Amino acid sequence: MSSNAPQQQADLESPASILFGKLSEAEIKLLHAAPSGEWAICGPNRKDDDVGNDPGKADEWGEKRQIRAALLRWLCTDRESREKVDPKGLRVYGAKVIGPLELSYVTIAFPLILLHCRLLGDADLNCAEIPQLVLQGTWARSIRASNAKVNGSVVLNEGFHADGLVQFITARISGDLSCANARFENSFKPGNAESGVALNAERARVGGSVFLRNGFSALGAVRFMNAQIGGDFDCGKGTLKNPFQLGVAGSGHALLAARVVVAGGVFLNAGFRAEGMVGLQGARIGGNLVCSTGAFENPLQPGVSEPDAALNIETAEVGGSVALSAGFHARGPVSLIGMQVGVHLSCIGATFETPPQKGVSEGRGAALNFGSVSVKGAIVLGNGFTAKGAVRAIGAQINGNFECEGGNFNNPSLPGVSGSGNALNAGGVVIKGSCFLRNGFRAEGGVNLTSAQIGRDLDCTRARFGGGLLLPRLTVGGNLFWRSIVDPHVSRLELTSASVGAFDDDDASYPVQGNLSLDGFVYGRISRISTGTKGRLRWLGLQSSFVPQPYRQLAKILRVEGDDMGGRRVLCEMERLRRIHENSKRGRVARSLGSAWSTVLRVTIGYGFHPARSLWCLAALVLLGTAIFGTGYAAGSISPTEKVAYGSFKHNGELPPNYNRFNPLVFSLENAFPLIRLGQVDSWQTDPDKAWKSHPENWVSRSLTWFFSPWSLRRFRWLQTCLGWFLATMGVAAVSGIARRD
Repeated sequence: MSSNAPQQQADLESPASILFGKLSEAEIKLLHAAPSGEWAICGPNRKDDDVGNDPGKADEWGEKRQIRAALLRWLCTDRESREKVDPKGLRVYGAKVIGPLELSYVTIAFPLILLHCRLLGDADLNCAEIPQLVLQGTWARSIRASNAKVNGSVVLNEGFHADGLVQFITARISGDLSCANARFENSFKPGNAESGVALNAERARVGGSVFLRNGFSALGAVRFMNAQIGGDFDCGKGTLKNPFQLGVAGSGHALLAARVVVAGGVFLNAGFRAEGMVGLQGARIGGNLVCSTGAFENPLQPGVSEPDAALNIETAEVGGSVALSAGFHARGPVSLIGMQVGVHLSCIGATFETPPQKGVSEGRGAALNFGSVSVKGAIVLGNGFTAKGAVRAIGAQINGNFECEGGNFNNPSLPGVSGSGNALNAGGVVIKGSCFLRNGFRAEGGVNLTSAQIGRDLDCTRARFGGGLLLPRLTVGGNLFWRSIVDPHVSRLELTSASVGAFDDDDASYPVQGNLSLDGFVYGRISRISTGTKGRLRWLGLQSSFVPQPYRQLAKILRVEGDDMGGRRVLCEMERLRRIHENSKRGRVARSLGSAWSTVLRVTIGYGFHPARSLWCLAALVLLGTAIFGTGYAAGSISPTEKVAYGSFKHNGELPPNYNRFNPLVFSLENAFPLIRLGQVDSWQTDPDKAWKSHPENWVSRSLTWFFSPWSLRRFRWLQTCLGWFLATMGVAAVSGIARRD
């Protein structure tokens, strides 16, 4: 120490004695240490773990360790005194500061460092300017530093304790705001308007990082709304408590950081715990938002229809990833509506617990709501993800995949509870990659992807849908996999007006009768795992009511794949069911006639889809006529048409040598096919003799000859001709398409 040091010390001690009277031992130590920038150690030593330096027991400290707050102010404001303070600042350890510390509007030229001290009065630094403020390990009442300017860091850490409001509203802090391992207590007290807020840094600008971590604890709200932070906002291992109290305004808000701007990342992880809402609405975060292993608790309250969320990040912008994973647990709604995420949104291994409650809408009471979110990468809700309550992703925009493999979504329908029934509601979601609801995915409640757009695949392999998979107006650029479904008897699959590149399923995954809707379902290809056309017709028959489009679609695909016969079978079955459906709406007589006509069309031409059936019917008619006319000829019921031949044939059974002999097959063919003329019909006729008597050959029984009389054959011939014309006409109509409805 220089030779004039004692004189410098005396220069501070002497005027201080004049102004403040008798000085305590601690005050003298401060006045002696200030000019050299040394520590004024007011306790037994400078060991943080010494019980004698515990400011929580400052009531046991004697008067020797007291420093008057007015003396500190004098050192900071008196021109001559402050010029003698070393640039290292006022450095005090283990003192008890008596009275309010009034430094508002003061420009302090040196740091103020009070370690393990006890401030018995309030500290007022509103609009003050100071190079650095360090209260490490210090116990204080309230600290007000609104509009303050700190050119370095504010350090309220490592055992710092505040029993009142700590306030940095619109403060400018060039360095860090460090509150690691600190405790802020300012819970609601009746009649105290300033209670309920533990730390208030609204609109503050922090050039470095904000550390509310490693044992940080707040009893009362922590507020960083509209703040700007140049580094990270780190709350890892922090605990914030401000639980909801019915009728207490402001309760239920643990961390309010709406519209905060953070250049780095936000960390609410590593055992972070909050009781009350954590709100980051409209925040802009340059790095990652990490909430892994964090616990967020703000459950729905009976009688509260507009509840706050446990975690609210609505409309926030995150440049990196959002991680609500690896043990993340929320008891209360989590809302990410309208977020923009630069990379991925991951909820692997997370638990969201908000069972629906009467009087609370699904939107307000959803366990997880990321409707209208925009994610440049993937959203992952799998591998241990559990939701007890609704998960909503309505209108989300996902550039990567939507992965829910192994996820457990539980929100079964409850009578009278409006928010129940939808386990996953992703209506209108746009996914440029694939959507994976597979490999252990379980949903108790509906999974709704109405009007969703998926660029690649929708894979539901080995999934369980306890409340059904609703896919109306879905668009899938790749494959829709519906295979190895768990408990398909409880599943409902609705594909109304959906469109997919290919549909891949198996017979064992078919829903039960009435749980399949396919009207308007369009696909480019279909799997061949089912047992051919028969299996596909069984699939179509599982619909609750008949609609023609699914049959036309299946027939189209079968034809494209080269199975033209299968396509016609499907269309024929469609027409059969259509006629049954239409006939069911008619009266009894019309229904009977319609049913009969439908049977005729089905048998003869397959409703126009099997024109070859008319040929088979004609062939059967020809063969029947062959048998009947052949037997009639043997019974003597058929005779020549030429007069001379007729006479000879009737009298002695002989024909002229050159006369066309009777051929029953050709005769029947000419009658059944009126346009065919081979000479049999011109040469032979049913016997016109009114006195006809049979003279059957030995092999024709007399008891049957009356069936083959000229009268009977003549009427059969008329019938055969009419049927021939009818079948030929129907065949032509079927071939030309007139008789069918495509």
